[in-house]
Amino acid sequence: MSGETPVKPVEVDNDVEALESAKELSLKIDLPACLNAGDSLSIPSNYDETINDLKQALSLLPLSRSLTNYTIYINGTNVSDSVDDLTTFSQLFELFQWDSVDLLKVTIKERAYTLAAVYEQISRFREIIGLHYVDRMAEDLGVASGVSRLNELTLNAVKERENQEEKDRNEKSEKDEKDEKSEETEESFVLNEEDIKSLKISAEDLSSTIDIDLAATAASFNNIHTKIKLPIKSLTISQWSPVPAFQKNKGDLLYLTLQTLENETFNITCHFSGFFVNRSSTVNFNPEVKVNEKGQVSKNYLLVNLVDSLSPSFSKVLEENELSLSTSSEHPETYLLPNNSFLATPWYIDTVHAKNYPDVSRSQLPLILNGVDGSDYVKDWNEDFQSVRELPNTNIQERILREKLIQKALFDFTKTATDTSVNIIKGNLTPMNPNEEEGKHIYLKNGIFYASDATSVEVFEATGAEEAARYVASKDLAGVKVLNKADVPGVNNLVTCIVDYLGKRIVCQAPVPGIFNAAAEGEEEKVVYGLSTDGSTISQDKSFEEPLKQIAEVFHLKPHTVEVSDEIKSESELLVSKDTKGIKGTDSRKYVIDLYRTTPRDIQFTEAHFDASNDTSYPHGESLLRHEAVAEWWKRKVSALFKAETEKLEKEGKMESKDGEKPQIVLPTDQVVFNPDAFSFDSESDEDREVVRNLSKFVKEKLIEEFLTEFPSQVAPFDGQQLTSILHRQGINMRYLDEQTKATYEPTLANYDALYRVTVQEMIARAAKHLLRKLSADVPVNLFASFVAHFHNCLLGAAVNAQPAVEIEELYRSFYPESAFNFTKLNSDQVIALITKEVFLRFRYALPEDWSSVLIHPIPLMREIALKFGIQWKAQKYVFTAQEFAAYKEKFATTSKQVETAKSKKKGKKIQVVTEVVSERDSIFVADDIVNFVPIVKDSSYKASLIDEIFQSARSHIASGEKDVGLSIFNELVAIQEQIYGRVNSETARFYTLLAQVYSELGYQSQAAFVSRKAIILSERTTGFDSYDTITAYLNSGFYEAANFDLINSVSLYNQAVATWTSVYGKGHPTLINTLTNIAENYSRASQNESAIKLLESALEFSKLANGEVSEITGIVTFRLANCLINTSKFDQSLELYRACEATFEKVLGPDDALTKQASKYVSSIETYVKELAQQAVASGNSKIKVKSQTETVKNGKKNGKKSAIPQPDPEIASKSIDDILQFIEGNNPKKSSKKSKKSKK
Repeated sequence: MSGETPVKPVEVDNDVEALESAKELSLKIDLPACLNAGDSLSIPSNYDETINDLKQALSLLPLSRSLTNYTIYINGTNVSDSVDDLTTFSQLFELFQWDSVDLLKVTIKERAYTLAAVYEQISRFREIIGLHYVDRMAEDLGVASGVSRLNELTLNAVKERENQEEKDRNEKSEKDEKDEKSEETEESFVLNEEDIKSLKISAEDLSSTIDIDLAATAASFNNIHTKIKLPIKSLTISQWSPVPAFQKNKGDLLYLTLQTLENETFNITCHFSGFFVNRSSTVNFNPEVKVNEKGQVSKNYLLVNLVDSLSPSFSKVLEENELSLSTSSEHPETYLLPNNSFLATPWYIDTVHAKNYPDVSRSQLPLILNGVDGSDYVKDWNEDFQSVRELPNTNIQERILREKLIQKALFDFTKTATDTSVNIIKGNLTPMNPNEEEGKHIYLKNGIFYASDATSVEVFEATGAEEAARYVASKDLAGVKVLNKADVPGVNNLVTCIVDYLGKRIVCQAPVPGIFNAAAEGEEEKVVYGLSTDGSTISQDKSFEEPLKQIAEVFHLKPHTVEVSDEIKSESELLVSKDTKGIKGTDSRKYVIDLYRTTPRDIQFTEAHFDASNDTSYPHGESLLRHEAVAEWWKRKVSALFKAETEKLEKEGKMESKDGEKPQIVLPTDQVVFNPDAFSFDSESDEDREVVRNLSKFVKEKLIEEFLTEFPSQVAPFDGQQLTSILHRQGINMRYLDEQTKATYEPTLANYDALYRVTVQEMIARAAKHLLRKLSADVPVNLFASFVAHFHNCLLGAAVNAQPAVEIEELYRSFYPESAFNFTKLNSDQVIALITKEVFLRFRYALPEDWSSVLIHPIPLMREIALKFGIQWKAQKYVFTAQEFAAYKEKFATTSKQVETAKSKKKGKKIQVVTEVVSERDSIFVADDIVNFVPIVKDSSYKASLIDEIFQSARSHIASGEKDVGLSIFNELVAIQEQIYGRVNSETARFYTLLAQVYSELGYQSQAAFVSRKAIILSERTTGFDSYDTITAYLNSGFYEAANFDLINSVSLYNQAVATWTSVYGKGHPTLINTLTNIAENYSRASQNESAIKLLESALEFSKLANGEVSEITGIVTFRLANCLINTSKFDQSLELYRACEATFEKVLGPDDALTKQASKYVSSIETYVKELAQQAVASGNSKIKVKSQTETVKNGKKNGKKSAIPQPDPEIASKSIDDILQFIEGNNPKKSSKKSKKSKK
């Protein structure tokens, strides 16, 4: 991507080595008496760790985690009050001039509570007892977020195997290598009867046609809330709080009310000295210490200890919870809560997970969490973010801390902005300009500025108005994201995110300090660089030039003059686009905003498809290229210039200097730039326009063509999200989706068919998303579920009911204007026509007339729309044909409660009666099928370059033969990754995926299998249980388990992957062919040949449907099946298949291809072999000679010692090369003869 920070492997390498070689330090910690710790606590540390690291360690240890209010003494010095928490131990030694030691004495002492400290203690208490899980679920905007399914597979524990060191292959013959490999395989795949039975069942599942069962899948979701019990009934702030004035002087800080599981109620005083039970009740206030009948008082410094002493069940339930969590999964990532990322929300859920748990204190959380006066809730987000960015980053420790705080700051901003945006869209907040139309409302709440994309519509009136403004907002965010990663010094950008919810878009930014202040005397414009807000002047503050030069370098922008008109023009060259504005904040920082013009216009596309006067025009004229496309263009241009300069110097003989060193060639980066304002005015140079036009052509003529050419060798996308990710990485905009449907390569490959199917589905899903937004403009929030359900009935339910009705209570109709119910008039024909038109407008693709019945796969399309619009459906069986619907009609009946007015029998008075009404559905979807709507959030977070730098450093060490050093760096990198992103994060999931691959490449298959399970869980929880990241993680893990010789685990993981992508894509994805073939190979290695044949037959059937009967892939699968048949002595069948292979390869590859020649030779050998068998049968007088199958010759990993006159099938034959198979059929089996000769010598 454009603007990436250059990798500096040497510096990073030195930093990592310094990190590893940091002087170790052991901390001997004396804990306070309130913890009843007894002996001192020892914690390993090093001189580079900080006071904050020590505090975090104490908060994680079971012995000390309940302690929140304390003072730290080191060598008798109170460091809590003399230094900040980011001070390292080495800095402490330097500051206090202590002698260097290996053991450091630390003393922890209690300190007097304040009200703020009491709140912190209450928060820690809630976390210890598990209430933070319930809090997270209650405040989460999605239902059942972060579910996982891996633990439901009940996999066996990963087998621990020693790493196989590389051996000197040059001293061994090829025969010996094969012997060793075969023996290892035979020894490793030893299966008992139960395993064999399980494998047969799995083979049946894999080879059968899988139906999509949403309800069954949702029931398998693993949710933490079902694993824990609360050890108390409630702990709330008492009705006697706040503390009255006459008690404050006595040290009272707060009053609590506790209800235990034993149904006892206690009133607790939070005192500066700790917590004690007082004598208050629900009706009487008495804050004095309560003395029980034994003359004892209940008082403790820690709240958790006090509650433990009052409730016998408290500790028991806590222990049960810990046991439940530890036994539910060996991976804590299953239930840990993220601290700087959102969890993925499933698009369908079992309503069992839609639960609410009683907790009176939940509504009091804002009081507890937002400070004693609520001031903690009000934040200056911009100041927080900019302060973190200005932290030093001169060494690796500083970079880790800085990146960690940046990621945390970005997430906290996005979380707050998302919650507020949802409230804005629901109408819960008052705008700053209530008298203006709704689309132009703006809000300033808690230090964040909120506006809809329609607020800037006037700027783009000529190029698409609202559509253009909406598009430009996302491009501005993309520019912010690149700039965040580039980390340009001397200039600041605003922390930004975009929230889409219920068809509305809210742009959220922490505003420039002072931007809303009244203009100072003599100050007319706050913009000091770029085009003014009203478009009347172009300013060029000289102080912005230096930092803007760096921004221009990041985005490859060309300095240029701008002339809007004779009166409005730049005095000199602008370094960035005229639309990018420079503003000086009241905090003396320089800010740049409006970064959407950091990539050039896609002028070729705009000229061809945008015409505001045409009804079939593309929706807007602001089409821009992606940063990835510009980066690729720049790289190729610079490479060409570098190559030309090198060749020039070589011709001139200047490549070798006198001292033997090659001259340094400066990359001509200043020659490869573009004018971001090209095609905006008539005054631009033809040269600038030509560069931008060539850039536009580069995408279509180079990037798209290269993508389609290389596509056959790539894995076909499973869904629209994966396709989007692939195209974006290539620098291809989604408006070019129609280009992916034009691939007509011969022979037709399944990959292209899958690409076409996913592409068309993606266009329809995106069109549906935009239509949902447009059609819902007047739909009230409270009727949104009815609207979305009706839209889906019209789109997907025409076969059931082409004129679906919408049931809306009459009372609701009185609340809203008639226009709010216009959506009820839609029918299937209208929605199909609207989709057809929208697809053409946005993608220039004409759907065939019968697309709604031929191209639609209902469940996958329903999923795509749900993910794009934020819909959570109820998990149940949805049917889309009239026949199926009639069969399930009774099950679909809904029960609703209706309030009716009736007359009383006694006095004739009117009373209201609630009755239950059972009604049958007349359409597929009803409003109650929609459980929830979730916001779709785009943020400005980025992948820290530090992780990539260290990763590459570790790979370099391994490549150079320093494997131990490389692995040591990887171990350090795991800790760094988790420090920056936390243990539950999508970036951590991707990191574990890469780490598992490294372990596998190095031969550490056990470690690869173990780490890959973490990758699965994290992918499920952060990207979605059915995302392409999750599917890939399952496939990888299945491969690692097979490499670790655990076939049961491997097949279970493969089975889950297949089931998941079937629900995502539908039946017949081309990856199934390769997956079934690989699994069959493992079955064959485990001597389960009948199951292997069944899997290969399924793979062959799928290949014929997907690739055609005459194709290379079908031929190869046929060849593998024929090989496997040999192991079961089915020579006639195998011969028939080999002949089919020969014919296929000859047609597809030609008679001279190696595969064709070997297939031909193999046919000849089999024919000869079958004739010999027939001759032996005649000679012996038998009509049939029984040839022992592999399962008879190899049993439980041991070979039958009896010698057979007929060559027996090789256990590895199904996975060997063609030459090996030919050698076997021709009777030349060196492996077996070698073994027998050895035995004969004994």
